[in-house]
Amino acid sequence: MGVEDGSLADEMGLQEGDVILEINRKRIDTLKDFEKAAKEANLEKGILFHIHRKGRSFYLTFKK
Repeated sequence: MGVEDGSLADEMGLQEGDVILEINRKRIDTLKDFEKAAKEANLEKGILFHIHRKGRSFYLTFKK
């Protein structure tokens, strides 16, 4: 999916084509997994993403 300029996803550093493998160490296999993990995430405590981008995997953190 795309990332809209100025959106929270853009602010977090996510890019079009990124595959989110985990959120806060919770594996993301389905949209339902993503929705549940995103709902449980807390921007003030911080969010840890495990991302696959263009052939490589890395962790990305975001805190507001």
